[in-house]
Amino acid sequence: MSPNHDQYAMSKWNKHKISKLIRMCLAPKFETCGVDPDTIGNDADLFALGVLDSFGLIELLCEIEETTGLDANLVPEVEETPEAAITPSIDKLASAFFLDEN
Repeated sequence: MSPNHDQYAMSKWNKHKISKLIRMCLAPKFETCGVDPDTIGNDADLFALGVLDSFGLIELLCEIEETTGLDANLVPEVEETPEAAITPSIDKLASAFFLDEN
């Protein structure tokens, strides 16, 4: 990937847009699980809801990377417990693409 492409990708996307993209990509899974996406907060555990499993998580990340041109980085934060580090939420997944933003 060229540096110009990276700059374009970073300027086009932000955490809010990535969160919306994640919700859009998960829409069929929400429906299949009988989950109303309007009731799911961005901090909800997508594994516990049955919306994602480990394979679905990888598929989702690949789809987001392909769509945005950004690379996901799922390195746990220093203060996270091991359980929290592997608990996917929309916020956590969106943040994986923007480690420098709050």
